[in-house]
Amino acid sequence: NRTEKKKLSWIYRKKTKLRKSKESIKEVDDNTDDNKKPRIIVRNVSFKATPDDIKKLYEPFGEILEINFPKRADGSLIGCCFIQFKQLEDASRAIFNTNKKEFLGRIINSSWAVSKSKFCEKLKKELENVENLDNEHDASKDKGKNKDERHEENKQIKQKNQEDPSKQKILLEMKKEKRKLLKERTRKKRARIVIRNLSFQINEEDLRKHFSLYGPIEEIKILKRSDGKNVGCAFLEFRNVQSAAKAIYHANLQPLLGRPIVVDWAIPKSKFVQNNSTNVQEGEIKIKVEKESDTEDTDNAKQLISNGEIDSDEKFDIITENVEFDNDDSDKVEIETENESEVIEDDNQYENEEQEKIVTKKIKPRFESHDVSEGKTVFLKNVPFSVKNDELKQYMERFGPVYYALVCIDPLTEFSKGTAFVKFKNAESAEKCLSAGNELQIEDQILEAHRALDRNEIENKANSKQYKQKDSRNLYLVKEGVVLAGSPASIGVSVADMAKRLQIEQWKSQILRNLNMFVSRVRLVVHNLPLTLNDDKFRKIFEHHSPSTAVIREARVMRNLKNVDIKGVGKSKEYGFISFTKHEDALETLRNVNNNPNIFTSKRRPIVSFSIENRIMVNAKQKRLQKSRENNPLWSGNKLKRKMEDTNEKVTTKRLKIESVDKSNLKPYSGTVGKPGENKLRSKYNLRTQAMVHSRTVKEEKKIKKSSKKLEMKRKQKITSKNEVKPKQRTKLNHDDVNLEKLVNKYKDKLKSIELRKSK
Repeated sequence: NRTEKKKLSWIYRKKTKLRKSKESIKEVDDNTDDNKKPRIIVRNVSFKATPDDIKKLYEPFGEILEINFPKRADGSLIGCCFIQFKQLEDASRAIFNTNKKEFLGRIINSSWAVSKSKFCEKLKKELENVENLDNEHDASKDKGKNKDERHEENKQIKQKNQEDPSKQKILLEMKKEKRKLLKERTRKKRARIVIRNLSFQINEEDLRKHFSLYGPIEEIKILKRSDGKNVGCAFLEFRNVQSAAKAIYHANLQPLLGRPIVVDWAIPKSKFVQNNSTNVQEGEIKIKVEKESDTEDTDNAKQLISNGEIDSDEKFDIITENVEFDNDDSDKVEIETENESEVIEDDNQYENEEQEKIVTKKIKPRFESHDVSEGKTVFLKNVPFSVKNDELKQYMERFGPVYYALVCIDPLTEFSKGTAFVKFKNAESAEKCLSAGNELQIEDQILEAHRALDRNEIENKANSKQYKQKDSRNLYLVKEGVVLAGSPASIGVSVADMAKRLQIEQWKSQILRNLNMFVSRVRLVVHNLPLTLNDDKFRKIFEHHSPSTAVIREARVMRNLKNVDIKGVGKSKEYGFISFTKHEDALETLRNVNNNPNIFTSKRRPIVSFSIENRIMVNAKQKRLQKSRENNPLWSGNKLKRKMEDTNEKVTTKRLKIESVDKSNLKPYSGTVGKPGENKLRSKYNLRTQAMVHSRTVKEEKKIKKSSKKLEMKRKQKITSKNEVKPKQRTKLNHDDVNLEKLVNKYKDKLKSIELRKSK
């Protein structure tokens, strides 16, 4: 017995071990099936992408084993790919570095790949949910029927299903195909736009050329009357919703063949008929644009859409509310009932089935928000782009209960703008949030909390900012005629002239700190004048270089009256003033005379700029002049007779018009052009560096000139040497020949001396 028991126990133990091992193997197999190897999926891949392009992008992150591009039945690419890495760390690094990044002109999405079994399970669950919804809808439809009738119908359906289970599979497949077709159709319908106010001469090619900039076009349909003439309206279908949104944003109210076109989202026929059944007559559709109040509503709605507060399905309702139908002949679009399918597309069976399922909703009155006036809403800046609404709400609940938290999303890119709105249930919680300061941190990023403002308040602020940009002191004119080192105007300017210019600029920046000082619009100051120049010559120079219609009020060279010559004329201070009646004339003369090398010499050029005046002195002068006129008995006092005689200039506080600069007439030596709004002067450091830069450039120019002179001299010498006749050079003798000549000469000398002795 004991032996039998032992045998049984041993067999039992062995079986249990085997069973456990099999179960563990199964679990391991399942796990390995799920996570066989680190595999990722990349969506929204460009159709032009090849496996080599993908390999180039993902190879830096780790070793790739396989790249797979799924294809449709017709062989076309789906727009996604699977990448198999060797190690898990490499795959996670690849997802982190490439997700939401641009690749071949498209933003790709990288994530972990899911096994096929799990994916199928998800699909099954979704199908079950849809079937449940369908059953609920059918039940709501059958409420009117009797219980007996419904019971009989259910019995019949059950019997049919029991008879042939193969039919169930076919029905499921049919439903799947239907849903796929519906999804594709609705996706395409969303990317459909309507274009109004088109030229009657337009054709498909013109529309394709104009709108292909925003994305690939699937279909273009130009509406025509029964006689074949254009209606002035067309439907255009893009491949992507983003392309359609871009087209609406950029092309709306832009000219096309000489007419401003109106671009908007296309509305399905059913909705169009529902909204306008009361106003539309048979065979005619008349469109009239609403008043300003209604357009403001549409702007509000558009802002809500951009902030992500309204779903894409509700956009159509907002747009259709802004179209009114009247009997005006000017905006009439006649369409025959037979060709009605051309204006608004007929929905197919699938759309009709879908519409039957949708329960008709009553149009609710427009909701007016009072969030801002309640003081419970906070506007956040510097929000991390990865933060979602739920995360933000959860974080903000530390200050108090939150009603909602909305991250603002860009409608074109469909990514976060980096801003958000948070509405608390209590005003105290909002105050706590506003007073938090640097404590507001999400993902190591400090948020900026501001009180939410009303749209009208924001518009008023923007308008007030525009009006605040007044330049009552005309500070932008200080930059007119400034010569920058390294610019084309600085070529040929001497170091002394540049130093003088920088010195004057430094003096201006110092004196303009006084708020009573302002820049005159009609009076010019001219520095760097020769000592011999008098008032008459000075006036003639400016008369020659000013416009023909210009009137010069004053031309004066400033002189030192303490240092007087024999004739009683003071020594020139090397600067003078010249004033005009119009600002335009003064500006043109400045641009003609300033830094002109042809007026004095190339090394001594005139430094012309707008004069800086003292407001107190100008006002005192004006009062003194007024008083002298009042005391003068000969003065008539009629201001209308005195035209352009006053030399005083009133300081204008009105907003100045931006002068359009014709760059074609600008001289290369005239210097920079002053622009309204650009009032900032250069610092001392910048001026010092400018002087150093200019001296360096001048030295380089001198070196270049010297080298060019040397080259010219050499060239001239070569030419002269070629022309001169040179004597023939003696040929070089050998060393032995030279010695022989010496010996011969010595011998000759000895012979001569012997002959002389004999003669004696």
